[in-house]
Amino acid sequence: MGRPSNALRGRVAVIMESTQGVAPLIAAALAQAGAAITLCGAEMAAVEILYQQFAAIPGVEVLGAACQGHHLAEVHIIADQTMERFGQIDIWINHPLMSGPSAPTHELAAAQVQGIVDRALLATMHGTQVALTRMLPRQRGKIITVLNKGAPSPTHDAMRVALLRFTRSVAEEYRATGLSINALTTTPGLDAVEVGERVGRLAGAESDGVTGRVYQMGQPWWQPLRQWMGQEP
Repeated sequence: MGRPSNALRGRVAVIMESTQGVAPLIAAALAQAGAAITLCGAEMAAVEILYQQFAAIPGVEVLGAACQGHHLAEVHIIADQTMERFGQIDIWINHPLMSGPSAPTHELAAAQVQGIVDRALLATMHGTQVALTRMLPRQRGKIITVLNKGAPSPTHDAMRVALLRFTRSVAEEYRATGLSINALTTTPGLDAVEVGERVGRLAGAESDGVTGRVYQMGQPWWQPLRQWMGQEP
C-alpha cells in the first residue's frame, strides 16, 4: 500500500494512548491517508518503538511524546507540542484504557476504582477539553472517542456507558460550532480495513456536520494496514 494518500493531506491528528489496543491501526489509517500524527502514551519506551515504525515510512510526518491522559497538564503539553510542530490540530482521538482489576466488585480497593476512572473517564474528559480549546477558535475539528470492548465487568460497563453518554452530551453542547464529536466501539478481532475506512470517514470531510453518533466495528482480522507499517511480510 506504500505511500500515504491525500484524503487527509494537510490535517493533523493526535492519538491518545497510541500504543494500546487498536490505536496503532488508527494511527496507521490516519497516516496512510496523509495526516501528520502525534503519538503519545504513558510509557515513552513503547511510544518510541511505534514512532520509529512510522518515521521509517516515506512521506509520514510523526511526533512522539509521553503523556498520561488523566494529568491535564500533560495533555495540554502534548497539544502545545503538536501545535508547535505542525501548526494546528484537526483530529483528536481519545483512546481510554478500559481494562482494570479482575477482582470481584466487593473486593475492589478504592485506589483500584479510582485508577479505572482516571484512565478511562478522566483521560477522555481531559482529551476532549484540550481538543476543544484548540479547535473552537477555528470552528473546525473532529473528536473521536474509541472504546475497546474488553471482558465484561461492572466497572468496565460503567465506564463504557459513562463515556458514550459523555460523548453524546458534549456533541450536543457544541452542535452549533461546526465540530464533529463521535464515538467508535470496537470488539476483539477487528478487521483492519473496517478500522481504516471508519476512522477515515469520521476524520475526513465525509463527517462534516455529523456529530453525536456512536459507530460499532468488529470483524475478523485482515492485514493491509499492518503490512503498510512493515509489521507483516
